Amino acid sequence: MGRVGDIAKGSLAVGSAVVGYALAGLFILAMLGGGVYRTDCVVEGRHSESWGLGGDIPYLWSSGDPRCEDHTLTRYVLGKVGLMKELS
Repeated sequence: MGRVGDIAKGSLAVGSAVVGYALAGLFILAMLGGGVYRTDCVVEGRHSESWGLGGDIPYLWSSGDPRCEDHTLTRYVLGKVGLMKELS
């Protein structure tokens, strides 16, 4: 019985480590995705969008144009997979 218990403990430790590393990887990807953003603008009835990196930080400092809205890549992807309200 002792051997089975040791194997179960080892399996639980390995499984926990794999889940921990996966969550850490997802967190790092989400943080990196926060630096990439999409800017949507409606100017004179025309919609335009562009992607950027760095520069502005969405939700803290916007593009400065009141006709434009910035969204992080993380928010955009979470909206597409249904985990967050999708962007309009």
